[in-house]
Amino acid sequence: MILCTQEARSIINGCDVVYKPNHVEKFVEKIASSKPKEVTIYDITNTEEQKHLSKIYVNDHVNRTGSNPLVGKQKYFDIDFIDIKKTYKPHSGGIITFCCGKKLNKELPFPSHYLCHISIICKTLKVQNITGILINFIK
Repeated sequence: MILCTQEARSIINGCDVVYKPNHVEKFVEKIASSKPKEVTIYDITNTEEQKHLSKIYVNDHVNRTGSNPLVGKQKYFDIDFIDIKKTYKPHSGGIITFCCGKKLNKELPFPSHYLCHISIICKTLKVQNITGILINFIK
């Protein structure tokens, strides 16, 4: 299953479900009803270190969005805490992305929008294999 942030959907063909931070419940319902064992999550970044539209694999993230899609929904998911260590399928040369939310902080290495929210939801829904990919979009 291919999942995208709304920022990446115009670049990625074949996105099955688009994540919108104001519609988390709908996103969760779509993923939960599909019960995927494997997902690929796409988001965009902006870095001069890579060519325009190059794929950059993600090995980990730092959530700097100021929010978490699980907050206030612990009873719904029947969780207290979720360990997100080793969330992503590791790739040689994979990076750590800094999820920034709506606006990318270009001072951070490999900033992204909401990739972390999608991976947190997928991990909570027990998706076994999560691949994170950033597309470098240089404006």
